[in-house]
Amino acid sequence: MQRIQISREELYEKVWQVPMMHLAKEFGISDRGLAKTCKRLEIPLPGLGYWRKVELGISVKKAKLPPPSEKCQLNTSFLIKAPDEEVSIDQSDIVLQVTESESKPENQIIVPQQVHKYHPLVKKTLESLVKSRSDEYGRGYASPEELLDIRCSKKCAHRAARIFHTLIQHLEKRGHSVVLERWLPYYHRYESGTFIEYFGESLKVYLMETSVRTDHVPAKNEIWGPKYDYTPSGQLILKVEEYGYNRFKKTWSDTSKKRLEDQLNSFLIGLAKLAVYEKREREKKEQERLERERQREYQEMLRLKAEEEQKRREHLDQLVYQWVKASRIRQFLEKATLSDIDFSQDGMTQEEWLCWAYNYVDQLDPFPKKNQRPVNSTKVT
Repeated sequence: MQRIQISREELYEKVWQVPMMHLAKEFGISDRGLAKTCKRLEIPLPGLGYWRKVELGISVKKAKLPPPSEKCQLNTSFLIKAPDEEVSIDQSDIVLQVTESESKPENQIIVPQQVHKYHPLVKKTLESLVKSRSDEYGRGYASPEELLDIRCSKKCAHRAARIFHTLIQHLEKRGHSVVLERWLPYYHRYESGTFIEYFGESLKVYLMETSVRTDHVPAKNEIWGPKYDYTPSGQLILKVEEYGYNRFKKTWSDTSKKRLEDQLNSFLIGLAKLAVYEKREREKKEQERLERERQREYQEMLRLKAEEEQKRREHLDQLVYQWVKASRIRQFLEKATLSDIDFSQDGMTQEEWLCWAYNYVDQLDPFPKKNQRPVNSTKVT
């Protein structure tokens, strides 16, 4: 999916030119979702029967686009999903290029019957497989943190090593590589395994020997034992170990007509499709992340604006409170000035107390009236 930008005015013109149902399909969203977008942008919509009247040639009025409110002005344009116009993965440039290249006779991958000098990583993996103990399926297993992910019996180890050695050679010849870890940005950590760096994407793979399952025959005096026995079959599979690839082939294996060694060119073509798919999915997730971030920033802006508005109101309330209080105190002081009652304290004279009181009210009042002082008052320092 790609995203297009459309202004409030442009969307207003469109919703009055094309029925919502058809316009929503054009944008790749539901008509309800489009209606919510119009409501958020304060765009009036045609009422019931509008399009029927237009169809019958009856003159109808179009509601005017009102000026946007303060809230709407914060976002007068928006991003909306449009129909996916990108080419299919099979027709993408990378897949077409790899398919054409791997179909040429001169690029055919041939696994030799004997390798005199293995790739260093393959050599270490082969030595580990030969020395490792077999699991319940009869397969040895090399450490994925340090070696290639090959799971097979000792009998099949050299064949698996030749396949992986040849695959690495041809990958490097084509400008690609095999690594033993990759960085997961969404989880902020590294993942161990065997990864093929193919056209900028890291695809996790493994080479494994299948097993044949048979019912377990208990030995003499055996009380507890497994339900099944597993025996290595000698058949190898090369698999891309990822989720979400069900729509693409991700497993290549020995068959009655073709061995795995003869399918490495096909494997690279399939790998190209998976790489393109992975890239598009990654870009889609990144777009969604950016959209979430944009929405978060927008909501944060609204929150800060609301906080600022609340502070302004509280400040105004405080000013009004001070003004009302100062006004009432002044009224009292005017009466006190004319009264014979002495309100002073702490050894102050009536004049000194009145002077102090007027100084206090000047500090309290948002509109100080410094010219109003009791007659013959003495300033307190």
